[in-house]
Amino acid sequence: GQKNDLWFTEKKSDHWMKPRPLSGINPGDGEESYATISADGVMIYLKEVHARGETKYALYETRFKGADTEAGNQIPFKGSCGDPAISPDGKTMIFTRFDPQDWNNTCDLYLSVRKGKMWSEPQPLDALNSTGPDFSPYISSDGAWFYYRKNFQFTRVSIHAL
Repeated sequence: GQKNDLWFTEKKSDHWMKPRPLSGINPGDGEESYATISADGVMIYLKEVHARGETKYALYETRFKGADTEAGNQIPFKGSCGDPAISPDGKTMIFTRFDPQDWNNTCDLYLSVRKGKMWSEPQPLDALNSTGPDFSPYISSDGAWFYYRKNFQFTRVSIHAL
């Protein structure tokens, strides 16, 4: 089947330009999705990775440069990860960790903070995670609110509650 790829568009004056693929990221054989970009241009996205006969979902970090955006480097988190959301200041990332074979029962939210050029060991957001899947995080552009799907229900919490 068709896989997701990342595209971008630019706004010129009062209209949007034609969308273009991020060719340096989309190899054509797997999924690339859920891109998130900090105010200073750090971009994190999900990439489907095939290794040793297994499919894994990993997070990659690069610098957004429009059509010249390169694939970047894999963030070395354990397990399958997805749905990244980076804070506007680029210091905090919330994402999902899950077992691809049992997504409904294993998909939970994790938090990592930037330590220099690296990300800290992810910590589960136990106060927010439910017995169902918790996914699709988003941090508001002012950094005040955190949105996500809690067991398929849209939820909003103050970022200070984390």
